Amino acid sequence: MPRARSITPPSSAVALAEEEAPKGRNIPAQGIALGSRHPTNPSPEGAAQGGKWPIVPLSDLAVSMKNGIYKHASAYAEDGIPCLRMYNIEDGRIVWKDIKRMRLTNSELDDYGLLPGDLLVNRVNSRELVGKTAPIPDALGPCVFESKNIRVRLDRHRVDPK
Repeated sequence: MPRARSITPPSSAVALAEEEAPKGRNIPAQGIALGSRHPTNPSPEGAAQGGKWPIVPLSDLAVSMKNGIYKHASAYAEDGIPCLRMYNIEDGRIVWKDIKRMRLTNSELDDYGLLPGDLLVNRVNSRELVGKTAPIPDALGPCVFESKNIRVRLDRHRVDPK
């Protein structure tokens, strides 16, 4: 009878993050530092003057995280709602180029709509590009996001997206 192989996992999530991280990128396993309001740093100005932002899990600051919508090519149309794709995230901002539009129901627009301050995160692509993120700007107008992205909706009571 063959002997079962034992596989030893990395000793921590940090080890896994370090193994998987592209060279030159720092991926915190414990959480993420965001400009959230905190008793020790009541404002971004406090952090700029030498204070430190707390490092907290993103899940503590998000009210939802949702994968984008997938539609068959027949749903794409010139008169549809703009749909942001992974190519619309560049250098930490949304770029309006090669916009595809799709026909959606009101329910789909409600489910996959983007609001100012939401974070759009690329979830596929090369190791260097997975995780690229941009906040949704105020003046974007009605739009949705494709299945290759994740929308992170932040808790506005804890995080000021500006």
